[in-house]
Amino acid sequence: MAAPASAHDALRSRFRGKNALIGVALFGFCASVFTYSIMAVKQEKFDDVEAMLDEKRKQRAAQGHTAART
Repeated sequence: MAAPASAHDALRSRFRGKNALIGVALFGFCASVFTYSIMAVKQEKFDDVEAMLDEKRKQRAAQGHTAART
């Protein structure tokens, strides 16, 4: 292996392996949190959303008819 050109290069080469390990660990943690979040959302059921939307549409339609009568 060639000798480093400057003191800065010597310090960089000394911490390169440690920085790479920390980078891999952070990437793994972020990927696992993302995967867990996506899997948790996939398990939820959103069946009640359509019923709520229908109820809101009926309420708006009733309010529209009431406002048109006055």
